[in-house]
Amino acid sequence: MKRFYTFFVWLFAAGLLISFAGYTEQVSSIAAKVNNEVITSKDIEDYCNMLSIRLSNEDNTYSCEDSEFKAKALSKLIEDRLILAEAKQIGIQVPPSAINERLQKMMLSFPSREEFEESLKEKGLTITSLKSVLKE
Repeated sequence: MKRFYTFFVWLFAAGLLISFAGYTEQVSSIAAKVNNEVITSKDIEDYCNMLSIRLSNEDNTYSCEDSEFKAKALSKLIEDRLILAEAKQIGIQVPPSAINERLQKMMLSFPSREEFEESLKEKGLTITSLKSVLKE
C-alpha cells in the first residue's frame, strides 16, 4: 500500500511539473515600470496589436514584428499610463458612449465586421479587451 501512495505522489508531482512547464512559457517579462505600475511584454504585445488595428487602413499596415513600431508602441503605452494615472487622480472617467464611438470608427476602417473580428482574433484580442484598452 505504501508503494501505491509513493507512486501516486510521484505521478501527481510529475503532472504538476508538466502543467507548470506549459504555464511558464506564458509568463511575461517586465519591460518597464511607470508610477509603481509594471508594464510587461504581454502588455506591450497587446497594446501593439491594438495600435496596429487602429492605425491600419487600405494604404498602410502595421505589424508588431517591426521593432521600430513596437518601440513606438512602448513609448505610447508609457505615455498613456502616465496620462491615465493623472486622470484617475483628478477623477476623470470616460463615458461608455465615447468608447463605443471609437470602436465603431475602428470597425469602419475594415470592409466588414467579420474582417474586423478576424483581425482581432489573429492578433489575440477580443472586442472586450479592445474596449478596455480604449477606455484607458
